[in-house]
Amino acid sequence: MNFQQLRTHLQTRAIQIKAADGKLSVRAEKGAVDAETRALLTQYKAELLDLLAAEPLRCLGTSRPAVWNNA
Repeated sequence: MNFQQLRTHLQTRAIQIKAADGKLSVRAEKGAVDAETRALLTQYKAELLDLLAAEPLRCLGTSRPAVWNNA
């Protein structure tokens, strides 16, 4: 799976990714992130961080910008 396919995969499974302090945060329904997805997130971590750093309010896995409210 290439990087673009990973982005599509995240959207299809409604897996949201955001970056904070050089780390990826994942928000998804229970069971949505399987071992393969976890491995792909690790493989493409640098690319995901670069993409999210370029657009700080963007949250991958959605079609719109998002900011999580952790309240």
